[in-house]
Amino acid sequence: DYIPTFQTYLNEVVGPRFNPNITFELLGFTTVQDHISEVDFAFVHPYNLACIVADSSWSPIATNCKSLGGQLCTTELGATIFTRKDNVEINSLYDLREKKIAIYKTVYFQSLQVPLREMLRNRHVLFADSAQVVAKTSSRNAYLEVMAGDLDA
Repeated sequence: DYIPTFQTYLNEVVGPRFNPNITFELLGFTTVQDHISEVDFAFVHPYNLACIVADSSWSPIATNCKSLGGQLCTTELGATIFTRKDNVEINSLYDLREKKIAIYKTVYFQSLQVPLREMLRNRHVLFADSAQVVAKTSSRNAYLEVMAGDLDA
């Protein structure tokens, strides 16, 4: 069981490096949700983060991304909505209206539902307001098509 070992390491080695000393408690996902109001900081898997954010007033402040080099993120951690830097027509989620948009991994909550929620908060209904919505089987292909200008986001 890794939890006692990892928790001991964090509390004996990492915690004392802070002033004041901080303590760590490793919890299972359901325990985190049950006690979310009692903690100051949580490091969770993005799948869990999507549920926690939806059910509480928490918001993410950082995301891990493992990369093999270059600009492509090789680990699917949550959702990213992006466009080309030189695309001056898109400066907000609302600007995605009448644009060609790729979606990826539609079966995962964080890959589709979280971006859809953010788009709705910005008055954009993905399937009604977009010129075209294309389901992609590869995040790399979606990235390359956006960078080539074949898709807008």
